[in-house]
Amino acid sequence: MAPINQFMTIKRVYGPDVINRFNMFTSMAINGSPKPGFTSGEAIKAIEEVAAQTLPTGYGYEFSGMTREEQSTGSSTTAIVFVLCIVFVYLLLSAQYESYILPLVVILSIPFGLAGAFIFAKFMGTQNDIYLQIALIMLIGLLAKNAILITEFALQRRHSGMSVTYSAILGSTARLRPILMTSLAMIIGLLPLMFASGVGANGNRTLGGGAVGGMLIGVICQIFVVPGLFVAFEYLQEKIKPIEKTGMDASEAIPELEQYSNIDKEYGMKKQIIGMMCATAVLSSCNIYKTYERPKVDVAGMYRDTVSLKDTLSSDTTNMGNLPWKEVFKDPKLQALIEKGLSSNLDLQTAMLKVEEVQSTLNAARLAFLPSLSLSPQGTISSFDGKAATKTYQLPVTASWELDIFGNILNAKREAKATLLQSEAYRQAVQTQVIANVANCYYTLLMLDRQLAITEETAKNWGENVKAMKIMKQAGLTNEAAVSQSEANYYTVNASIPDLKKQIRETEILYHCFLDKLLNKLSVEHWRSNKCLNIYQLAFLYKCFPTVQM
Repeated sequence: MAPINQFMTIKRVYGPDVINRFNMFTSMAINGSPKPGFTSGEAIKAIEEVAAQTLPTGYGYEFSGMTREEQSTGSSTTAIVFVLCIVFVYLLLSAQYESYILPLVVILSIPFGLAGAFIFAKFMGTQNDIYLQIALIMLIGLLAKNAILITEFALQRRHSGMSVTYSAILGSTARLRPILMTSLAMIIGLLPLMFASGVGANGNRTLGGGAVGGMLIGVICQIFVVPGLFVAFEYLQEKIKPIEKTGMDASEAIPELEQYSNIDKEYGMKKQIIGMMCATAVLSSCNIYKTYERPKVDVAGMYRDTVSLKDTLSSDTTNMGNLPWKEVFKDPKLQALIEKGLSSNLDLQTAMLKVEEVQSTLNAARLAFLPSLSLSPQGTISSFDGKAATKTYQLPVTASWELDIFGNILNAKREAKATLLQSEAYRQAVQTQVIANVANCYYTLLMLDRQLAITEETAKNWGENVKAMKIMKQAGLTNEAAVSQSEANYYTVNASIPDLKKQIRETEILYHCFLDKLLNKLSVEHWRSNKCLNIYQLAFLYKCFPTVQM
């Protein structure tokens, strides 16, 4: 058995007992809770604003636990629920009216009430949380009910023979009192919930305020908006499919029929104006995404800024970040090594292939604006009972051209372009890292070689000094202590020479790894058989590259 101090040196160092990591980054956990009177959404927004203003370069933050789930799934799930609500309402109304146009009268009247819910939530200081979203889903059904009542009675008047305009007016007049009674009863019943206090008051106020605001503003707007929408869409429906007179009893509407049967032409212009206004409102709502606005970022003090008027950078107009690496490193040997490292680095090759992949995606997104043409020729040969073969040829041609009305193709192109810029930046970052590693190892080797030469020359001088000190002792000019001190200095310098050679060898191994990226088993066995690597260097190699087979 051999003592352990023959193989390793134990040193006392100080550091943290536990290092916390999050997504492989060194992290520090911070727990907090919203202040009373504020929601979790406001707390998340406050953290994002403070972090954007105060965190230095290179530091970031991430949410975990319930906050991470709330931030990642809240908006997407809510959007899906609202889309499903609107789709189901549309499908049910289409079956009821036997039309795909008239349900739009009900659908387009709902956003007024939803806007009222958000307005009341803003005035009351509440946030868009789960309680407000429940109120919005409830409002969709209640507001759709009011619009259905007006549309149904107006449609009955129209089938009785009245004009479209007065069918809408009389239908809304007939259902005005029931709509106001049910809506006001709903609003008054929700007032205690709107002004709730005590335990759970925030959720109750959010739910009550959203429902009251949506019903109040929605009902007021629907009384005037739904008749106009009915006139516009009923006019379009009759252009597609003429109205069929029904055999229903219209005795109650005889006075109205006699009064308004001959004045439809007088209001033709009004119908066109209302139809144009409704069409303009519908088309203006096609913009479903917001224009991107680049946030303002303060870059002062990030890179090569002058500290004072005496700073040498104040007269330097050349930014080192804009110089090619061959102008920064002009050593021919170093340039050749860097080129070798760039050509053999797998990460850089992967990044370059990623750039080409994204470039192809961007080209495909650009070509999506053009019309597409597909040609699929086919041919068949058939023969029955030994008769002459019958040849059949088909040449189907299909042409299509997608109009980017809602910006889907444009957004796909912008996404591909942003991804391309991201891939280019990643490739440049990988290339810069490779160049920095190779240059660092190169200059480190030059420094260590020079340091080794100086150390060997110093050891030689100390050896001569020891001999001189021994001669001076024999002559009685010095004592034993001076000779021992000279020998100690000599041995100290000699002891540092193996350490320098070890550092040189480790740097050469790391340098080789940077250039070739992978060390195969044959080369390692060759070095080990030739005793080029000692146990410390093999341990260092395995530590840097654990996938290498020893």
